[in-house]
Amino acid sequence: MSSVRRTTVLLALMLTTSACLAAPDGGASPNPVDPRVEARQLEQARQALLDYGRQPRDANARARFMAVAGKLPESDVKQAFWHLAILGVLHTGKQNTYPALRTMLRKKYSDSAYAKYLPRSISTRCLDCEGKGTTLGNCAKCNGTGTGHGTDNKCTHCKGEGTITQTCINCAGRGESISGVTLQRTFDSLARNCLASIEKREKELVKEHQRGEIREGTTSVTPDYMKPPLKEFAGWMLAQQRRLETKIVSKMYVEVRGADAILHLVVPDSFVKQPYAQRFRIISSCIQFWATRLNQFRNDKRRYYAEMVLLDTNGKQVGVYRSEDSRLILDR
Repeated sequence: MSSVRRTTVLLALMLTTSACLAAPDGGASPNPVDPRVEARQLEQARQALLDYGRQPRDANARARFMAVAGKLPESDVKQAFWHLAILGVLHTGKQNTYPALRTMLRKKYSDSAYAKYLPRSISTRCLDCEGKGTTLGNCAKCNGTGTGHGTDNKCTHCKGEGTITQTCINCAGRGESISGVTLQRTFDSLARNCLASIEKREKELVKEHQRGEIREGTTSVTPDYMKPPLKEFAGWMLAQQRRLETKIVSKMYVEVRGADAILHLVVPDSFVKQPYAQRFRIISSCIQFWATRLNQFRNDKRRYYAEMVLLDTNGKQVGVYRSEDSRLILDR
């Protein structure tokens, strides 16, 4: 089986499998991907796209691109990649497989914005056969002379014409040929959209990380005047989580009682189970940063003192820091 044929069959199989694994409503996969894993996948997708865009006729570049597309979670990026993979089939010269693959993709993504890049045909009238699908060529039997060894001295193959009607090599008998200029322009335009979809998804991941890893809780509403220092603390906490490669906080909010600004931190079970010394060191740093921010913060020239309460995911208190005695207490 040729590499082009293998690519076409593999593409059909991957599309079918992907359709079976997709969510019933065509939305996101029922098993969400770890954001860090998806971020690495997007980086691999970017590189595969750049390689494929530079050499769409290269079998290895096409194979790498398809492999990356198959591993992507259901998203706008995956839609864009599949459409580019189908359009790329035309670069292989296997125009006869394009309609079936296009139909499969349209069924999978019935309302995709990328469908416009896969027209029913981007062919033009074949100039070699003038749209007839056949051309006249010299007879191979008589070398175009028309003579032979028959009773009337005529070539029996071409009947003395010297030429025979044969299938047009350029268009394979269809009367149409792919417009190379139109194909390349369409391919390049869709490739740019693939890159844009990657960049968009990367920005979404950052926002989802900020909302999902650290977000304001609903147990209490943080006063508006406390949101600026809380935002600074959240940014610092995100940096610490990335640096330590561990999740420390999932929710946070500020409660004000008199002159005390009590920072409530909801910590995941994975953090509660960490060694006491490690938890103590991390939370001590949190207290120090929160106190520093409050020292620099004034509301109507009023000073606030840093306090902290740690809660597990069930709302149980697992740690506390009070400003009056500057003592941090953590569950062991």
